[in-house]
Amino acid sequence: IYQAMFQEKKPVHWDGGKDAYPVLIHDRIFAVLTLVGVQANNDPLLFILIDRFVSELQRVKLYESVQNLAITDGLTGIYVRHHLVERLEGEMERSKRLNLKLSFLMIDIDFFKHFNDEYGHLVGDVVLRQVAETIKKNIRELDFVGRYGGEEFGVGLIETDEATTLLVAERIRSAIQDSVFSAYGEKLTVSVSIGAASVSPKFDSVSAIIDGADAAMYEAKKLGRNRVCVAG
Repeated sequence: IYQAMFQEKKPVHWDGGKDAYPVLIHDRIFAVLTLVGVQANNDPLLFILIDRFVSELQRVKLYESVQNLAITDGLTGIYVRHHLVERLEGEMERSKRLNLKLSFLMIDIDFFKHFNDEYGHLVGDVVLRQVAETIKKNIRELDFVGRYGGEEFGVGLIETDEATTLLVAERIRSAIQDSVFSAYGEKLTVSVSIGAASVSPKFDSVSAIIDGADAAMYEAKKLGRNRVCVAG
């Protein structure tokens, strides 16, 4: 039935007295509307309503695609900076209202300029994508990650206390350190420095918690890189 719809690009009648109407985006089926016990071809008004419904589904899907492009970094597939901060603002407000824990990580790839200088920007881009993917694999679905700067990533850990935040940060650091990234024939290993901050009287705003995690990340750099430091 799906093959027939894709080939015909129009309604297909099939068993049980059903009509199937493909909903297409860029010539690809993303949804199917079915009618049971009635054929729209026998009722012009019903056919008009179906056409309007299908058009509305297409409009909604296209709107979602545009919105996704606006909040997603084209290279890494994670949030862009402004949406990362917007998500953090929303979670900060919720954590205060419900008295919940909230933590933030700032992650920076060590010696990233070295990869661009020695191997070229294409290899550097692969490193960024694979580091982003490794971070995503080591956090929960409800947490969020975004590209904060060139080689910097921000991670929001929802309802996560200081002790658990440290465990998550160490898991991310270790996973990246133990990975071998393949890029244009090169086998590369990288490390990251991570700063962590959790909501507290000292870090009670979005700017404060970001600055705290950022300062802790630079402290990790100063202490030799490839480590986690917690903002105090």
